[in-house]
Amino acid sequence: QKADRNKGRFRSFLLGTLRNFISDVKAKESALKRGGGRKPLSLDTETVEQSLGEAKNVDPGEEFDRQWAMIALGEALARLKAKAESRGGPEEYEMVFSYISGKSGGTSPGELAKQLGVSEEAFKMKATRMRQALSRALRDVVGETVAHSADLPEELAYLKGLMQKYL
Repeated sequence: QKADRNKGRFRSFLLGTLRNFISDVKAKESALKRGGGRKPLSLDTETVEQSLGEAKNVDPGEEFDRQWAMIALGEALARLKAKAESRGGPEEYEMVFSYISGKSGGTSPGELAKQLGVSEEAFKMKATRMRQALSRALRDVVGETVAHSADLPEELAYLKGLMQKYL
């Protein structure tokens, strides 16, 4: 298959290719010439233990979407952190990020503000600005994956839905 920008998004092309590949693999495994659907006995214990630990009926499409959302979020967070570190504030980044991500262990904004040496209002403004910066970073990351800027709002909405589902 060839990707045609006029017919859809690159992510959709990848998802279709993945589904076709899985279908081909299943067809080859079930061919009589290859053992008639019987799975070969694996002597690699690590592989067997790993496959037993994984979920049995994971839909490849859902797994693809979950991985895409995690990669997009990870890239956006990496960009945000790199920007914060280049300004010389990794400690501030960690404290504000722990607050907006809900991982501050119930520490109040006032207490976090004291640790940073700023007022509570200033800390809350930093948190608001970080949320906005994260939103812009996600927009940039997703924007790099779409063929047309008109598709960006739809992709961002889809990503938001995936994040609500998996995070």
